[in-house]
Amino acid sequence: MPLQPAQIPAFCAKKRVKFINLPHNIRECNRYAGAQPRFLAQLTVQIMSVFDVDAKELIEKTAEELKKVEGIQPPAWATFVKTGAHKERVPDKPDWWYMRTAALLRRVAIRPFGVSRLKKVYGGRKNRGVKPERKVNAGGSIIRKALQQLEKAKLVKKSKKGREITAAGQKFLNNAAKQIKKAPTA
Repeated sequence: MPLQPAQIPAFCAKKRVKFINLPHNIRECNRYAGAQPRFLAQLTVQIMSVFDVDAKELIEKTAEELKKVEGIQPPAWATFVKTGAHKERVPDKPDWWYMRTAALLRRVAIRPFGVSRLKKVYGGRKNRGVKPERKVNAGGSIIRKALQQLEKAKLVKKSKKGREITAAGQKFLNNAAKQIKKAPTA
């Protein structure tokens, strides 16, 4: 049974597809309603999101793309600092700043977060020698500076719930996810 013109947007929302353009004429809608698969194939495009790809691949691809963004650069002190009190050494990878910034962008895209909650997320167990280990928060300066850089790049904005992603930031992540899906797997 063909879809009625009023049912087409709901059908597309259920299938997680977005209309590029919709015929303005109801007669045109009725004409295309009988040929619904072809109609939807012509007028829709699949939306790729953060949830459709592997998190590790998305973070790596987003880190590569963030290197091209003008406002995002590691501070001068980034080569000398640990990421938290629970770590014994500085990060091994030279591009760890971009990886952390990409991970923060993905995390904020899933749900709005503030710096204090992100410190808890990126914290870990501290080895206290003979004493039992305890959970310790990550360093807040790294998270705060990375989020400030994302704000200047207009990928993240402040809200009452903490930092949340902007439309430009969501588009940035969706494009990275789309590139991952298009890339052939070896």
